[in-house]
Amino acid sequence: MGRKDRLVFRRVVPRAACKAARVLTVSERTRADLRELYDIPDEKIVVTPNGVDPAFTPGEGAHDYVLLVGAVQERKNPLAALAAAREAGLPLVVAGPAKDQALARQLELGGARVTGYVEQDELVRLYRGAACLVQPSRFEGFGLPVLEAMATGTPVVAVCEPALREVAGD
Repeated sequence: MGRKDRLVFRRVVPRAACKAARVLTVSERTRADLRELYDIPDEKIVVTPNGVDPAFTPGEGAHDYVLLVGAVQERKNPLAALAAAREAGLPLVVAGPAKDQALARQLELGGARVTGYVEQDELVRLYRGAACLVQPSRFEGFGLPVLEAMATGTPVVAVCEPALREVAGD
């Protein structure tokens, strides 16, 4: 997380959340974080999970690569995704903005194709063509790529992270 984002989360978010009549959040995991980090009373927090766009449906694909969807940054643990793809003998495709340029270059040097941001129709095509989505994040508030992959019929390999378990179930 960048310096500016850390400042916002340390200063602005706690004040705004404490003053708000209600705080909407996307998961029980984030509700727990709000209680623990900002001492927000549980009755002020409303969990409203994300949904998936109807465009994310099953379809044909070659299933010849491992997919990672999300911003290229340390907390998403993309080097673990690259290692998993190598272990499976498949290339890694990373769809998401390169927030950490050095990490994106490291992925590319390791053989990954880093696409940057892609439009929704291309993202759907990427999910359908993937052998699986790998989600090795160290921290997530929800895990929308897991939901999108499941909607397209793409298998998901995810770490046992509370928000990801909440989205994916068993």
